[in-house]
Amino acid sequence: MNHYGLVDESSGSLGFGSQNVSAWVALAAGSTLTGSLTILGAASTLIIVEEAEKEGQTVGFFEFAKVGILVTVVTVTVLYFSLILGI
Repeated sequence: MNHYGLVDESSGSLGFGSQNVSAWVALAAGSTLTGSLTILGAASTLIIVEEAEKEGQTVGFFEFAKVGILVTVVTVTVLYFSLILGI
């Protein structure tokens, strides 16, 4: 902790220091994946679906999930290999 009573992020006391790039990449990817898996995964996805409905296009939950599952599987595969290979 610093003199303000806050955790000093540079010390890595949370386990995510600036040298632990793989952990940061995994955290960012995990938060991104939730939005591509289902309609309810991210607020931005809900906004896009609402705008599409205003234009007369409907996107159902399962229709979105069919594509979302495919995108998520591809993304997880790419992320896995990039973390393993250190790319």
